[in-house]
Amino acid sequence: NEPRRFAWPAWQQPLDAAGVDALLDVWNPGRKRTWARVGIHAAWQGVQYQRRGQADTTRAIAAQRL
Repeated sequence: NEPRRFAWPAWQQPLDAAGVDALLDVWNPGRKRTWARVGIHAAWQGVQYQRRGQADTTRAIAAQRL
């Protein structure tokens, strides 16, 4: 079972709330070739820390660039 991922983009153009909403509606994190068309120049996703052993109780979320 693949864990759920949260992804977020970065863009340069100034946008109001409606513009951000529209951008996020058309942006697809899995289709990097289409990002430039909507002004996205970078994106990240949250990734869960992987345990290193049974005694490892670390819990964390990190950002990984897409």
